[in-house]
Amino acid sequence: FDGALLWVGTDSALFNFDGSSWVKYDSSNSILKSSEIKAIGKNNFGIYVAQESAVFVFHNAQWIKLNYYLDYQLILKYILHV
Repeated sequence: FDGALLWVGTDSALFNFDGSSWVKYDSSNSILKSSEIKAIGKNNFGIYVAQESAVFVFHNAQWIKLNYYLDYQLILKYILHV
């Protein structure tokens, strides 16, 4: 739980629960490249989602794709140490 928000990653999609309803995120309705979720992390900036070849952050209700080379230190700090 993150306050009233639960995030669940599966091999078919990413889901969040706000206490009353579920929202499904996958490649059909977001910038996620595939449906398979490898890892989920969190900090004060947002929810980080790792997939096979990309890392995304959900911040202020928007998805941002992280540039692996430019954001490598950010990924190490916030994904691998959560």
